[in-house]
Amino acid sequence: MLSNTTTDPYLKSYYLGKPKLVLVCIDQLLSAWQIMHHTYPEKIDEAVDSPALLSRMRCELEELFPNARTFRRPGLD
Repeated sequence: MLSNTTTDPYLKSYYLGKPKLVLVCIDQLLSAWQIMHHTYPEKIDEAVDSPALLSRMRCELEELFPNARTFRRPGLD
């Protein structure tokens, strides 16, 4: 985990950039699942586990890396 004393910009970028990437991917996956639920409402019961797992993963990542969302990825954010 990133300590408050880390001053190396490469390490700071690495330790905040990776979780930010994963959080952005999880957000996109959850959006895709919402579209799937609206498109195929009859399949909701069969596909409830994946969005729930993604939501739990997102919460845990946000707890472990509270500054990841505010990290600005060069050239992307």
